[in-house]
Amino acid sequence: EEVEDVKATLDFLKKANLIDCITEEEYVLAQVEELTGGESESAKRVRKHRENKKAELNDEEITDEIFCNKNVTLDIDIEKELDKEKDLDKEKELDNDLDKDSGQNSYAKNHKKSKKHNKKNSKIKCVSRSVDENLGKISKLYEDNIGPIYPANTQYFIEISEKIHWTLFNRAIEICIAKSNTTPGYLKGIIK
Repeated sequence: EEVEDVKATLDFLKKANLIDCITEEEYVLAQVEELTGGESESAKRVRKHRENKKAELNDEEITDEIFCNKNVTLDIDIEKELDKEKDLDKEKELDNDLDKDSGQNSYAKNHKKSKKHNKKNSKIKCVSRSVDENLGKISKLYEDNIGPIYPANTQYFIEISEKIHWTLFNRAIEICIAKSNTTPGYLKGIIK
């Protein structure tokens, strides 16, 4: 460095009380001991922000799990209530038919009705089973290729499994991998 530049720098540091002169050739920076190993204000702020964000995420996950479990329980309870109501309606219909018609004729009608009802129920169960299988395959594909499924996203995966087949979902994941962009947002965009 130029001698004049060094002198100007040393003069400035002395005037600002940032450097102490021990000898003509030896200088010590005044605040080095205080700053070394210390944390700046901005670093403190960033660390605190990260801690707060992490705490919020943990709270949200716990809350989502609680709501998710409540929703599942409510859905199961609602289904049970609906099944009970259907059974009561069937019994009332049978009783009414027996009162109106003769025994044999009414029995044949009710038998036909129950067969139709059983066919509908078996179709619903079959569709429900295929949606469950589709959801399982979609979930596995996502976890294997993109990442874990968080409680906040479970409803999205349930809706997707009802709308598209898992092979189409697999193709969307293949596109994500081919483009080297395996973010959930990119995957959702491809599916749309």
